[in-house]
Amino acid sequence: VERDVDEVPGRGDAAERRANRLCDPDRDSGCREPVKRPTRHDVNLPAAWPERPYQPVTGAVVWCSGAAILAAAAAGLDYSAIPAALETFQPLAHRLESVREVGRVLWINDSKATNVASTTVGLSAMDRPFVLLVGGREKGEDLRRLIPHLQGCRAVIAFGEAAERFRRDLGAAVDLRVASSLDDAVTLAQATAAGGDAVLLSPACASFDQFRDFEQRGDSFKEMVAEL
Repeated sequence: VERDVDEVPGRGDAAERRANRLCDPDRDSGCREPVKRPTRHDVNLPAAWPERPYQPVTGAVVWCSGAAILAAAAAGLDYSAIPAALETFQPLAHRLESVREVGRVLWINDSKATNVASTTVGLSAMDRPFVLLVGGREKGEDLRRLIPHLQGCRAVIAFGEAAERFRRDLGAAVDLRVASSLDDAVTLAQATAAGGDAVLLSPACASFDQFRDFEQRGDSFKEMVAEL
C-alpha cells in the first residue's frame, strides 16, 4: 500500500506516548523529566565546515541537516568524517535517485514524492535548471504550493489523471505542458531539457491511476530512461 510518512501512526500505545511526552514536571507529576536536547550553542563546529556539500551521485545539493550535525557532535564523532559521509551517501531508491546522464542531462527518480510536501523537498535540492515531471492521482492538495519552489524550472510536464489540474493551478506561473502518460512525458522532457539540465520525476501525486504503486512507477521511469 502506498503511504506517506505523515500517515504512519505513532508507535507504542497511548499510555506509553503520554508517559513519554514532553511537559512541565513541576505541574504534572505523571510526566517524565524532559530530556535536554543539544543545540547549536552546545557544540563548536569547525570554522572550515563546508556550507554546501554536494552529493555527486545525484548531482543534487545535500544541505547539512542541523539535527544530523548536532547528533554527530553529541556522539563525539570526528567532524572530518561527516562531509566525507555526505559525499558518498547513496539515496534510497525512488527518493532523489540518480538514474543516468544522457547528453549532459541528468535524470532523477523521485517517484516516492507522492504529495506536495515531498515534491517541494526534491525541488529544494535542485542546483541546476530542470524539467519537472508531475502527475498521477491527486490527493486534493493545493498544488499552487509548488510555485515558490519552481525557480530554475525550465518546464513542468504533467501526466495522468491530475494533468489538467496541474495545468489550471500552475499554468500561469510556469511553462506547463501536458502528456498523456509517463512514457510520453519522458519523451517530451528529453526534447525540452538542454545540456546541463536535470529531469526530475517528482510527481506530487499517488501513482494508482496508471501504476500499482510508486515503486512500479519509479521502476518504469528508470526503464524508459535506460532506453534513451
